[in-house]
Amino acid sequence: MNKLAEESGFKARESKITPKMFLDNLLFNASADVNKSLNSLSVEMKQYFNIDVTRQGLDERFTEKAALYLKSVLSQLCFVIDKPIDEGWFGYFNNIYI
Repeated sequence: MNKLAEESGFKARESKITPKMFLDNLLFNASADVNKSLNSLSVEMKQYFNIDVTRQGLDERFTEKAALYLKSVLSQLCFVIDKPIDEGWFGYFNNIYI
């Protein structure tokens, strides 16, 4: 993940929020509540990773480089998945974007 973050320009220097933390906070915790606010994301950063980050600090990380990083991680995951998704799962979602 660090290599993808560096290649995308998302990680230019050391930070208390690592690329893995950013990804985990956005993708894996997002399944619990679709409408996450910056405040709830910053609270979860404290809860799960024991780091203090402000809403503004998180907001500043949402850049085009962050989007490139997320796209590169997700595209790598697509190569890992070698089984087709059971179509029965599609009924649980209104939209599916890949």
